[in-house]
Amino acid sequence: MESNREKYYQEQHQEWKDTSYKNSPIAVGWLDGRENQTKRFETLLDIGVQEGDSILDLGCGLGHLSEHLDKIGLNVNYTGIDTNKWAIEQAHEFKENINSPMLGVPKAYRFNEATYIHGTIFELCGTYDWGLASGVFNVQFPKVEMLETINELLLKSRKGVAFNLLSHADSNFDRDIPMAYETYIPNEIVSHL
Repeated sequence: MESNREKYYQEQHQEWKDTSYKNSPIAVGWLDGRENQTKRFETLLDIGVQEGDSILDLGCGLGHLSEHLDKIGLNVNYTGIDTNKWAIEQAHEFKENINSPMLGVPKAYRFNEATYIHGTIFELCGTYDWGLASGVFNVQFPKVEMLETINELLLKSRKGVAFNLLSHADSNFDRDIPMAYETYIPNEIVSHL
């Protein structure tokens, strides 16, 4: 049975697949652009990710974090996992195209090897240095499921975990947004971890 979350991302795919935005943050629901996405990634990586570390990118979408790592020249062992099959297919296609020698990319510009997995964190074996999750809990991700997922991410991460959430700072937030974003009270989340 397809979840509301899967339906949402499938609708995003249908809307953007034949446009120049199909590999952009917009195609996976980030409407605030590449600059804000970069800020989110920099904040997540600021927990101490270093050259040679392994990263599990939970809810990797189109692999934009891997692309960001390439752009800043941080060579890591990257694994992205997402329940959205289309996103994983797009991530594979995008990585293959960008690593093509026909693009004339300078040799000094390193590209991380990226592994993309269609599935859930509960299906993964093994551990990683870092578990990162950018925005994955914002759309149709109930609190109980989110806490279980973060706890599993903690179990699979040797050095640490970083994730972001929408905070419920405004009681009118849900009323003003046309689709069901999940919002959280930060202190409540921390008390459950």
